[in-house]
Amino acid sequence: MNSTPEASINTISRSKPSAPRSLQQLTILSFNARKSWETTSIVLDKYAGYVDIIMFQEPGWKGVRRQPSTRNKEGDVACGPPLHNSWRPFTEAFDNRDEDRAARRVLTYINRRLDVFKPQLRSDIIKHRDASIVTLHVPQPRRGIPHEFNILNVYNDGETHAAMHELRRNTETLPRISLCAGDFNIQDRTWDEGAVNQIRPSSPSRSLTSYHYLPLLEVSVLVV
Repeated sequence: MNSTPEASINTISRSKPSAPRSLQQLTILSFNARKSWETTSIVLDKYAGYVDIIMFQEPGWKGVRRQPSTRNKEGDVACGPPLHNSWRPFTEAFDNRDEDRAARRVLTYINRRLDVFKPQLRSDIIKHRDASIVTLHVPQPRRGIPHEFNILNVYNDGETHAAMHELRRNTETLPRISLCAGDFNIQDRTWDEGAVNQIRPSSPSRSLTSYHYLPLLEVSVLVV
């Protein structure tokens, strides 16, 4: 569903904001990096000044350091995402040698301007390579604003629909979602008259579109 032409990186320009006092106005970018470390790094650097949250799908990973190993005297290579002084990455550790702990296909960065909201990766709620929840905690919620702002980042594999199956399996335990964005790989004439492929009515991808989300605050979501 998301496209990632490099030109899209240069289409948004805005003045640098101060640290927000509330979550009523956020700018959020959802972006498929196509497994490119360079693209992931460029986006982090370019949008650090005015984007509050970046939700990557298929982010770039690479070996970032060596760690002690009982099998390799030179140490095992530890993989990680690009780091940036303005951003905090929220993702679980993974091991490319273990299929059950394969590289994550979603990665959410929270701008350090939002540190006051104590962002937290909710692996206690969902633990899957294709879906993650990050919670921002509102210290003094006002009327109509919840105590928690839950951000659901999804990469839907068009072949297996693994993320959709996982979300459906955990429907009863999911918190109220404030924002869901991602790359859903969904082609359907319900929302795209030019779609070539039509998903089946029973497809788990279609079921996501009927999920009831909390009415959003004043959030700008930029999907490129």
